[in-house]
Order: sequence, then structure tokens, then C-alpha cells
Amino acid sequence: MSGSSVSLLFLELRLPGRPLTIAGVILHDALDQSVVIKMREHWEGVAEPEDQEVLSEYECGLRQLANELGADAFIDHLSSSFANTVTVSPEYRVNRPEGDKEHYATMLLEKLRFDL
Repeated sequence: MSGSSVSLLFLELRLPGRPLTIAGVILHDALDQSVVIKMREHWEGVAEPEDQEVLSEYECGLRQLANELGADAFIDHLSSSFANTVTVSPEYRVNRPEGDKEHYATMLLEKLRFDL
């Protein structure tokens, strides 16, 4: 049995003087109105120490916002209101395998060579 089609968005970190870094992924399943947010856990070498604490709490804030707004409104909000430091890529449609979406999001980050 195959999985479902979901939207994949990348959270892109754009810090001055540093290369663009993929900070996380968002999976949006319009069928069941769910959003899965997974961000890297380690920021050493990516951001200055004073930014690392803020970035480490970012995932929790995004999850709370998604719960408050609902899946579709959350995705619309991301596309229109992100700051220059963290941006959102265009949506990509992907077929995900059957199983847990959280696991799939983690697997995507691992394939992008994140140190989770």
C-alpha cells in the first residue's frame, strides 16, 4: 500500500556572512489538515551562540502557531509573514511512504545530512 501526497517546505536560515542553511522541514497534508514541523537540533557551527538559543526554541513556537491557526492557515501565514532571517521555500509535492509523518520528516532531515 502506498503513502499519500504531501506538501514539503524547507525552512531556510539566512544569517549575514554565512551560507544558506536548511534549518528544517514542514510537511503539510491537506487531506487530514495536519502539519509536521521538524527542525535541526544542533546549531553549533551554523549560528552564533546568542542566536542558537532562539533557534532551538523556534520549532516549539511554530508548532504552537500551527495548532492555533490550523494547517492551511499556518501554511498561508508562513508564505506571507516570515522574517528575512528564516524564509520558507516554495511548496514541493512529494509522495511519502506509509507510516508516521514525524518519522518521515526526521528521515528527510537525515538525508539532508543534518546532525540530529
